[in-house]
Amino acid sequence: MTDSKMNDTPSFSDFDKSTRYFGKVKWFNNKAGYGFCTVIGDDGGDRVGEDIFAHHTGVKVDSEQYKYLVQGEYVQFTLRESDSGSHPYQAAELSGPWGGSLMCETRNEQRQQRSDREGEDGGQHDSRSTRPSRDTRGGRTVRLQGAGPREGETWTLVKDNTSRPKRGRREKQSDA
Repeated sequence: MTDSKMNDTPSFSDFDKSTRYFGKVKWFNNKAGYGFCTVIGDDGGDRVGEDIFAHHTGVKVDSEQYKYLVQGEYVQFTLRESDSGSHPYQAAELSGPWGGSLMCETRNEQRQQRSDREGEDGGQHDSRSTRPSRDTRGGRTVRLQGAGPREGETWTLVKDNTSRPKRGRREKQSDA
């Protein structure tokens, strides 16, 4: 390898680990656990507009949870040397601006609060809720509609003695 090729490749010494960058998530693949953030501001202004590799291991959250970023979300981060040869450095200590919460944290908190509320009142929603009450069966959400049986009601099956053709079928007429 020649000296010119070695000088063209950014190295760990090309950036300061203490510099905080503000960025906007360009895209992030939740399943693969990586994406890119575009720098929109930094202390020196030298990296504005640059796309920085972001890996889920660089996401900083307060509690144990699934770590991800949301497209368009504003973030703050530092840089660290990359584990990959494809990118000389990557985002580290990714958090919301000024150390605030990321979308993955706020969504996780809302999900926990919702499940706590449903656990306290036996699965019934608050009477002020605008959504109809729901029941979950086998992992599917079931919306209660119509005049079917509700909790605490008993229905009785009564045999109908009138004979009428089944819906959608015509009786054959014979030519006798």
